Amino acid sequence: MSHFIRPLLVGVAALNSWGDTDLSQTATIAYTDTTAKSLFVIPHPYRIIECYLDVTTVFNDSGTDLISVGFSGTQGAFMNGASGASAARVLGSASATLSGWYSATDDGLGTTVTAIYVGQNGDATTGAARITLVYAAFKANNP
Repeated sequence: MSHFIRPLLVGVAALNSWGDTDLSQTATIAYTDTTAKSLFVIPHPYRIIECYLDVTTVFNDSGTDLISVGFSGTQGAFMNGASGASAARVLGSASATLSGWYSATDDGLGTTVTAIYVGQNGDATTGAARITLVYAAFKANNP
């Protein structure tokens, strides 16, 4: 079982003291996903804990191979321009400020998480990765 250290939300003391449940969702991205691909919906209210990119098949553009994870209007919110050029795990916190992304409003809509692959020269013929977003769903009835 994995344990995650939840970052405190600077200036949002009320959210830091709520009880929460850690959840995760996983989806895949491929070298053909060159426009924003909808991965899954995370419910409101939430707080992002971490975003992982596991490159399972190396992306092979002749230039850079970059993957970003976010949502409509803020594509790199959870992971910004992570390299897909080697088979490895990349942590989103190295390339985005995850602790700043939260929604305290339960509007029933949720946030659609998206990802995009950008090959510098557009000539990739292989590449696949698994994206996992770990988040906390707040329990508003806990002190």
